[in-house]
This record gives sequence, structure tokens and C-alpha cells, in this order.
Amino acid sequence: MAKLTGYAALQNCDKYDYYLAAFCGISAGIIDVLFVNRPGASALGKASNDVMDSVVKSFAKLCGWNPRLGQEGNIASAIGFLEKKFPVNYDMTSANFMRDGFTMGTTNHHIKSLAHSPDIIGLFFSIVDQFNDTGTFLSDGRLIVLDTKHMELRGSDFPSKLVAAICNWFGHVMSDVVGSSGSRGNNGTGSGVPLPFYEMFLSCNFGSFQVGKDRQDLAVVMTRVFQEGYDLRFGIATAVPVVLNELIIRCAWVLKRHYYHGLTFDKCVPKLSNTSLHKMLLIAHGSFCLVDGIAAGMKGGGNAVTFLLHLNLTAWLRFLDLVFQYIAINPRRIEYEIKHQKNIAEFKQMDIGLNLLKKKITDFCKKEKIVIDNNRIKLDKAISEMKAGDVGIIAKDMGELFGFKMQFNNRREFDRFMLDSKSMLEL
Repeated sequence: MAKLTGYAALQNCDKYDYYLAAFCGISAGIIDVLFVNRPGASALGKASNDVMDSVVKSFAKLCGWNPRLGQEGNIASAIGFLEKKFPVNYDMTSANFMRDGFTMGTTNHHIKSLAHSPDIIGLFFSIVDQFNDTGTFLSDGRLIVLDTKHMELRGSDFPSKLVAAICNWFGHVMSDVVGSSGSRGNNGTGSGVPLPFYEMFLSCNFGSFQVGKDRQDLAVVMTRVFQEGYDLRFGIATAVPVVLNELIIRCAWVLKRHYYHGLTFDKCVPKLSNTSLHKMLLIAHGSFCLVDGIAAGMKGGGNAVTFLLHLNLTAWLRFLDLVFQYIAINPRRIEYEIKHQKNIAEFKQMDIGLNLLKKKITDFCKKEKIVIDNNRIKLDKAISEMKAGDVGIIAKDMGELFGFKMQFNNRREFDRFMLDSKSMLEL
């Protein structure tokens, strides 16, 4: 296989790029199966839980938490402080279908209450609920708005109240991200907040998936997956092999383009506009998802909830994002590359034509050189033997070889030319 150089190295992959991408993706998938696994049985999940506990305690201290001696590491105390520091009106922990039109409990109110989501949707509904004394919930594909008790926002005007609402939202999310004070005080892991935009699954009240002996739609299945511990903390654990896979591919791409293909580092910036990098990432994350999907299918045993608990949603989201970018962005890039390849083909044909012409010129010059050399030898001999007639004939032949036609062809014509006073030599 020819070594890629320049623009081609940025836009095309060789077989080693494909091998490397597939190897990295499969390796990341194995790491995911062994160390991420599922909520409650994850080595990386336990580590991410500990990290988030430390983050919440640090945030509580920043907000004024001053625990009693010996309680510095008490996460329940830190959560309780934040719950009092950032109270919100929409923090309903339960709902009754007969009374409220839907069912909600302590294990799923963080996902059904839209204002608890750690994303732009959660921020929007938190502000709306705080200003309107309402609680907005999403359950079984329905958007439900309930009246709540009044809670006065700090501030004297709208801008200051808006800032207070935003601070309340963020502070309350931080108090819930590792579970409630009650659940953590009982040595449990608690129910955290959902992954960003995970709450949108609750609007998907379609499909029929096997869960034990029952069949349930996607909204119910995803609610149950959250209740089993697939929250933001576990989402951080799922991101570890995904980020590792991404970084290795990007670093390998840069190093190979620089040291093997000879490109300068400023041309090796790992951007998705470089088609070769995009292809490698697609293969790497596709291989990762293939391993993850097979393992989840084997462990799921036909149960949709168990299958999704073992599925790395972060990896699949990244893979779908890459596919979407390829479909949405690549048509223009492909069109450009097709034109570029056509131009390259035309340049190759021109190069072939120029080489052919060069060869013809070389062959012509070789033949003419032989003729010139023979005439030069004859001319030298004629001059040495003082044969003026032969000298004229040879000079005439050499002149015609270079496109020059002499005014006289022999000695007699030359004498006549010289004796004629009207004759003029043409140069």
C-alpha cells in the first residue's frame, strides 16, 4: 500500500488506521464490560460515587457548611445543609394517581420532576416553577403541572429573583446528585439525579418490551432503569472508557500523521473536519458499542431493564453523534472530495501526457543529435580535404535541419550571388 502524504493523509485512512481504531474500540469495550458493568456492581461506579461525594461536600463547605467535630466526612450532613440552604417549592417526593393523575415515589421523583434535571430543560422548568408556584412533571408520556405551596424568591426585582431562582436550581441539584440526606444517612446510595436529557425518555410512551413476565413501554422501562441506579453518578463511570477510547484514537492519529506521514504538528490538529480522524472514531466507537451491545444482550437474558442496565448509554450516544455528523456534514465534504479526486485524476493524466511528450522530445533529440554529429564529421572531413562543394552541401543540410533555407545550394550559385551587385544576404 502506497504511503499517504499531505492532504491525502488527512482525508484517507490506510489499513493500519482501521486496525488501530478497531483494536482501541474493542479494548475500551472490554474495559467497560469488566469495570463499568451495571449500577451496584461497578468498580468504576463506586469510584465515581466517592468522587461525587467529595464534590458535594466541597460545595457544601463553599456554601457555609461547618460540620461538628468528627462529622467532616458525613455526606448526609452535607446534603441536609444544602437541602435547607437551597429549598424549592417543586420538591415533591410522591404523587398519587387518584389525586394527582400520576404515580410518583422517592425512587423516581428526581426523574419525573423536570426541574431536577441537570440540563437546560431542568433549568428552564425550575425557573418557571419557582416563579409560578408550580411543579412540572413528565410521566407516561404526559406533561403534568401541579400547584405547590408558595415560596418567596430572594430579591427585590425580576433580575435579582431570576438569579436567585438559578442559584436555587443549581444548589438543589447539588443536594440531590448523590441522593437525599435520609437515604444516605441510612448507609444507602440514594437516588441521584438523571443524566442530562435522560428525562426525555419519559415522553416515549411507545413500544412493548419484555420486563420479567410483563411487557412495558419505553417510558416505563427507562424509569425503572433509573430507579435501579442508572443516575448521573453511574453516567460518569460509563464516560471513563468512552473518553479513554476517544483520547487514544486522537493521540494515535496525531502521532501517526506527524512521525509516519511527515506532516507538521500544526497540520495534525485532531478535528472532525479531517475525514480520516472521523472514520477512525466511527470505527473505534462502533467497535466499542458492538462489544457493549453483545455483552449487554448476553447478560440481559431477554429482560429489557437488565439489558439497559448493562448498556453504556454514553458510548452509544457518542457513536450516534458521530454517525449523525457523518450523515449531516459529510455530503458537502464528500462532494468536495469527489471533485478533488477528479482533479487529482486529471492532473495524473496531464502528468502522464507530459512524461510521454518528454520521452518523444528526448527520442527526437537523440535521433537529431545523431544526424548532427554525422554531418559535423562529414563537414570536418570536407574542410580538411578542401572540398568546397561538399562543404556547401553539408552546410545546406544542417541549415535545413534547423529550419534555415540557404540562398544558394552550390559553388556555382554562390559565385553568381557574389558577382551580382544587387544580391543581398538574408539572415
